[in-house]
Amino acid sequence: MMKYLPLILALLLPGQSWADIDLFRLKALLEICETAKLSSDPGTINNIASQLQNAERPSNTLLAKKYDECLFTAFGKNKKIINISNLITQISKTADQLEKECRDLLAVAPPVAVANPICKDILLR
Repeated sequence: MMKYLPLILALLLPGQSWADIDLFRLKALLEICETAKLSSDPGTINNIASQLQNAERPSNTLLAKKYDECLFTAFGKNKKIINISNLITQISKTADQLEKECRDLLAVAPPVAVANPICKDILLR
């Protein structure tokens, strides 16, 4: 019975998926990568970065900076992180501002507003 206890506990207790890296392992990998950068060890940097690249980017700003630096050192490029909700909010604000400006243009110079293809589309909605 005792030899099956770890299996039973593993199945019953909720846990992270196998692909997730826990915080302690992530910190350890980032420290190893930082040390490898200081000692100019590209093999270790590439090895660590390969393990990190499929992990979720940490939300902690210090860890996120180390994460980005390690990946940049290994692969020479950083993925631009885009926050979708912020992007949607910014698009909505821009659209509202554009509509307001087109309506202002319509009030001041109706022929110009109607001739402008962007304002024409907005005003005819």
